[in-house]
Amino acid sequence: MLFRSRLDQGAFTAAAEAAQTLTAHAKDEPWHQIGGWLLGRSRIGLRDRAGAIEAFEKGAAGQGVTRARLEALLELGRLHLEDGRADESEARYSAAAELAADAKFADQKARGLYGLGCVAATRKQWEPASRYFLSVAILFDHPVVSAESLYRAAQAFGQMKQPDKQAQMLDELKQRYPDSEWAKKPAP
Repeated sequence: MLFRSRLDQGAFTAAAEAAQTLTAHAKDEPWHQIGGWLLGRSRIGLRDRAGAIEAFEKGAAGQGVTRARLEALLELGRLHLEDGRADESEARYSAAAELAADAKFADQKARGLYGLGCVAATRKQWEPASRYFLSVAILFDHPVVSAESLYRAAQAFGQMKQPDKQAQMLDELKQRYPDSEWAKKPAP
């Protein structure tokens, strides 16, 4: 796809122009979602955070469930959390996790639940954080997110003064993902 090659080449302005053209000529909702997500990715590359959020909001709008809509919601969750807006982040991550019910969206579901764990951890709500992280680790075998989720669950159990559960999470991390950067980190 032309857009992907422009992104890979770092041609973010050209990618943004292509995404805007797509959105302007799109006749139905899925293409608006795709255009919004693509424009948001371009704006991230251009270091235009406000423009990215605006574009991702357009990509997240509508009723249909597309990969682009889910990705836009996940990006919004991440950006809002980075900006210290936990409520907005939680709303976007929750929407992504709920909408990603179909098995073909397992990756997005895992990342939505992981994001909810991050929101809870930011709020120092360790019990819900541990549940979200464990959900990812138990339900999914995502090579990156599951490993980090086990580490973050161990961190939450450490905060709750449950060293046995913390050690159990770290052991499982080392068994399931021995080559992961998270397995090599010191205990949280």
